[in-house]
Amino acid sequence: MAITLYDQMLERNISVAELAKRVEVTYEAVRRIAGGSQPPSKRLLKDICVVLGLDFQTVDNMRKAEQIRRKHGALPPELTNKNPELQPIEDLWDFLTLEDKEQIIHLVRYHAERRLTRGRVAPSRLASDRSQRVRTKASRRLRVGNQPIHALAAC
Repeated sequence: MAITLYDQMLERNISVAELAKRVEVTYEAVRRIAGGSQPPSKRLLKDICVVLGLDFQTVDNMRKAEQIRRKHGALPPELTNKNPELQPIEDLWDFLTLEDKEQIIHLVRYHAERRLTRGRVAPSRLASDRSQRVRTKASRRLRVGNQPIHALAAC
């Protein structure tokens, strides 16, 4: 959450001092929030979201998730039925843009399909629906080897 807030501050050219003044708290409080050392209260987060033009519910969910992780740590993968190898990606997923996420999905799909065509993965293991692929300008620019990734994924 702190990274999201700080990125928006940079994008809108709002300093810590200016944000503190706009939301009527001390410079030090905003510095700790933007640095990630202290989560904001719900009321303060609402005010910050208004100033930075962020969706409060999305950022509040990030705040809640961070508070749970700080208090309890991560849940064991066995309890969540999740693949533990994907945890590093899941931890950072909210910090990516939609374009970044689409590029990563295309890259993973490419490698899975490449393994499938070599007979290393059973077809039932590959969850791919070609009809639902979204091609963005960014995915057209992304290249693997000499070919754009969307051209490789369509093979």
